[in-house]
Amino acid sequence: MTLDNLYSLLCSEEINVNQEISRDASNTSGNTAFYAMSSNQSRNRPPRRIGKNRNIITRQVQPQPIPSANTPNQIPQNSARPTCQICNKIGHIALNCWHRSNPRFAPTNPRSMTALLAQPHSAPSQDWIVDSGASNHLTPDLNNLQYPAKYNDQDSVSIANGSQILVAHSGQGLLPLPDTPRKLYLRNILHVPSLSHNLLSVSKLTNDNLVSVSFDSNGFKIKDCKDHRLLLHGHLRDGLYQLCRPASFKSTALHVQTSKEKIWHARLGHPHHGLLKELSPLIPEISHFSNNNFSCTSCSVAKCHKIPFNKTNFVSSAAFDLVHSDVWGPAPLNSMDGFWYFVLFIYDFTRYSWMYLMKSKQETFSKFKLFQQLIQNQFHKTLKALRSDGRGEFTSHEFTDFLQLHGIQRQLTCPHTPEQNGVAERKNRHLLNLARTMLHAANLAALLWAEAVSTANYLVNRLPCSSIAHQIPFHSLHGHPPTYTHLRTFGCQYFPWLRPYTANKLSPRSTECTFIGYSPFHKGYKCLDPLSNKIYISRHVTFNETHFPYKHSLNTQSPTPLSSSSSIPPLLLIPSSLAFDSPIPSNRPTPPIQPTPTQHSASSSPSATESYSAVPALPELTTTNIPTHPMQTRLKSGIAKPKHIVSLLTTNTSTATPSTYAQAIKQPHWRQSMTEEFNALQKQDTWTLVPAPANTPILGCKWTFKTKLLPDGQVDKYKARLVAQGYDQQFGVNYTETFSPVAKMTTIRVLLTLALNRNWQIFQLDVSNAFLHGELHDNIHMRQPPGFVDPASPSVICKLNKSLYGLKQALRQWFEKLTTFLQNQGFWIQILRQQSGFFLTQQHYAEKLLRDSGLADCKPANTPVSPKSKHQLTDPQPFHDQTLYRRIAGSLQYLSITRPDIAFATNQVCQHMHQPTTRDFQALKRLLQYVKGTISFGLPITTGPLILRTYTDADWASDSSDRKSISGFCSFLGTTLISWTVKKQVTVAKSSTEAEYRTLSAATSDVIWLRRLAAELDLLQNSPTQIYCDSTSAIALARNPVFHARTKHIEIDYQFIRQHLKTGAISLSHIPSEEQIADILTKSFSAARFHNLRHKLTIRSQND
Repeated sequence: MTLDNLYSLLCSEEINVNQEISRDASNTSGNTAFYAMSSNQSRNRPPRRIGKNRNIITRQVQPQPIPSANTPNQIPQNSARPTCQICNKIGHIALNCWHRSNPRFAPTNPRSMTALLAQPHSAPSQDWIVDSGASNHLTPDLNNLQYPAKYNDQDSVSIANGSQILVAHSGQGLLPLPDTPRKLYLRNILHVPSLSHNLLSVSKLTNDNLVSVSFDSNGFKIKDCKDHRLLLHGHLRDGLYQLCRPASFKSTALHVQTSKEKIWHARLGHPHHGLLKELSPLIPEISHFSNNNFSCTSCSVAKCHKIPFNKTNFVSSAAFDLVHSDVWGPAPLNSMDGFWYFVLFIYDFTRYSWMYLMKSKQETFSKFKLFQQLIQNQFHKTLKALRSDGRGEFTSHEFTDFLQLHGIQRQLTCPHTPEQNGVAERKNRHLLNLARTMLHAANLAALLWAEAVSTANYLVNRLPCSSIAHQIPFHSLHGHPPTYTHLRTFGCQYFPWLRPYTANKLSPRSTECTFIGYSPFHKGYKCLDPLSNKIYISRHVTFNETHFPYKHSLNTQSPTPLSSSSSIPPLLLIPSSLAFDSPIPSNRPTPPIQPTPTQHSASSSPSATESYSAVPALPELTTTNIPTHPMQTRLKSGIAKPKHIVSLLTTNTSTATPSTYAQAIKQPHWRQSMTEEFNALQKQDTWTLVPAPANTPILGCKWTFKTKLLPDGQVDKYKARLVAQGYDQQFGVNYTETFSPVAKMTTIRVLLTLALNRNWQIFQLDVSNAFLHGELHDNIHMRQPPGFVDPASPSVICKLNKSLYGLKQALRQWFEKLTTFLQNQGFWIQILRQQSGFFLTQQHYAEKLLRDSGLADCKPANTPVSPKSKHQLTDPQPFHDQTLYRRIAGSLQYLSITRPDIAFATNQVCQHMHQPTTRDFQALKRLLQYVKGTISFGLPITTGPLILRTYTDADWASDSSDRKSISGFCSFLGTTLISWTVKKQVTVAKSSTEAEYRTLSAATSDVIWLRRLAAELDLLQNSPTQIYCDSTSAIALARNPVFHARTKHIEIDYQFIRQHLKTGAISLSHIPSEEQIADILTKSFSAARFHNLRHKLTIRSQND
């Protein structure tokens, strides 16, 4: 038998097989089309060996109409008109086909894929069925595809009933295996919406995963081809081999595969699709790069741009012939290290860029000198030309002289033509695009812009650049390609090894951190601990690039997403700015020359942690003193109380106040406010426009803005003020005297008490444009206000006739004007009128203080000072942000005007404002927690007999640091508390008697002043003022003139008290310590004792 005859017989046999399949399909009912038919005819047919299954069918033979036959082996009656299996034409067989010897021939009908176990259905099932007759994985559910792509080809799927169904999408997936981390990859899954089942192609499964599939009467088994280990099995149900789903799978056994391409897209800083494709040969995980363009929401949000200008064809041909430079900034907010700007230096030949962070533009010249020194030292090259814009930071005299001295050619752009410096401008935009995208993808705060931009610059230097024929800048500069195995996604979850910093051996070895870049000085990664705001640098790390801590925390805690311009997270991050393009961990040995500009010094210990602070955030303590005693405590076990993070950053954006005229002019209400202020100035004849006199200092002026709030926090009005820049005034030239008195709060409380007892009405007077009423006696000249320059005379200046805000003598002139007015007429804290009298409260101020400090929801404390609080001799760690500590302490001082119950605690925290420690910060937080619990407390003004009485007390040598005593006394006018004082004595008292006596002397001075004030207000004190003291020895010393060596050093205080005792101004009385009200001003107590003394001090809630 010849080969041609054998080929004809095989083709005929193939026709018979297809005819049988077509006949079986037409007789099959149910949901499938490939059941084993159990008919008498099929039982009588002798067994036939069929070749192995054709998994991928490129030419499919269409079944021909078959007459009814009694046996399966019956030959077709119309044998004279056969169909060719090669060209699909009728009238000849494959042996006689003209195209039999042409291997490139393909039939004209479209290519189709087979799915023998399929049928269109309106309600697709979620089960997965193993199909040996399917050439591709098929699914009717688009959710089973990860990053589905539109299927643009005209291919179709042939099913058993002979019909064709179209493919809508394609994608890929992952099939998890039980009891093993291994997964089976499902490549090229086709989405066919009209199918009724999900089909797993046996041929695709075996070819893509090196597995074998076997079938029997019980089910199927999938085994590993290498070790023949059972990976997966399924059962035969209703004639179908269905996949067994583990209990953990809720709907389907097919899990969507996370795209490796998208992971690397995030790792590399979100480059465009073409750039990732160019890098795919260098990265094994994406070596088989698909042409499907996936979508990235962060890129779409952060990279929107205008159509670019035409590109220049010039590229430098030698090393450092040309360097492009540009300064970016100021940033919308400063970075964690206080940076507002950065400057770029871009090597034109390789497009490698160096970036330096700056706090001001004036640092540009110093950064350029550092860059030039780096080029000379590391590359032994000389810079020949520098291209930049013509702004002042590049055209200063020192910059120009330096370039001329070193023979560097300067290339400046034309005014308002940034396109001429397109390389630097485009690099700025590229870095900012990547930084915004990384911040948006990780939902990190805009305060981290310096970290993000530095990381972006590091990554861009390692990405192909189209301007240099798609070469990599790092490769072009150093001569070898960079490595990418160490790269990780910015902002992802990160677990560093922290064993050296744990409290004991049972403490956790790591904590959840956020990856924020690559260390410029260590072969390791940088991460931020969100709880302690500490930065760790470690190479022993574990990454989870699918989880972003702040993306999850902010989505659940904050209704607004974190962006580059608006929101602030609950916990502000405190990172160290990464201003370098630095070496990072890699498998390649570190090159001997690395162009890393030095921005700031690193820690002396590479493994040490660093703690940083920022103005808008007050982080929790980063170091805890672990006790060394043998007792096992919570602190030694690593158990601590919940930490409160303090932040003095106001988040109320509804009343945002502009800081410049350019910002205010964009808002109509601020424009209206400026117009009203200018009209008021004109109405008051505040100035006269005159020509500028010679040899006369001319002051500048600016607009300031303030949103004034009502006591309940609502907006009262938007106030704009024109302020003269009085810091340029010269003594004796345009000002002389500046003193102006200020009323004491004691005086105000006395007046309120008097008014209440005499039923006087109280009016609050608010003088609009108060300072404008003061008359000036000096010759002061000022420029015209911004935005209100006279168009007819733009060069003239203002000669001031009236006082103006900002002038050194403005307050004094207003005081003189007000004094004159009150004298001629014969004459403002929130004051609530109650049935029992008045109530002075600062509740709104206290709420704002807590809100701005981040403790609005803290747990209240019963007392302002812990009763066990004692200063220790050991020095704790200094607090890292002294300015912020002082700001909070100062705010509490103002609150104590109506809250004498916090006077002692405020005095304690204010004693350490010069150098606060972590212990002082804990006391500060304790005080804020007490304020939280007594937010509605205030000082009542009530009626009663207008008789003065005073209570004094001293806590002898209470401060262990200097052994100075604390003095405290308070005075009542009737039942109203009008004056109180808490003060540390200036000298060390040698005995408790001396400490009490000094306090008694200070209290006597205050009583004498109060008596004189009362006399001026016609409240004569006819009887001596009672001063209550709990020290019998101090009272005895005041009454008896006994002096010896132990008491002569207080003789002055003695004579002062004796004098007023003799004149009958005061009278000393003993009071038991349990009844001494002034005790609350000198020491801490338990909650019960403190509440009792507070009640006697008359401090209560406004609702009581």
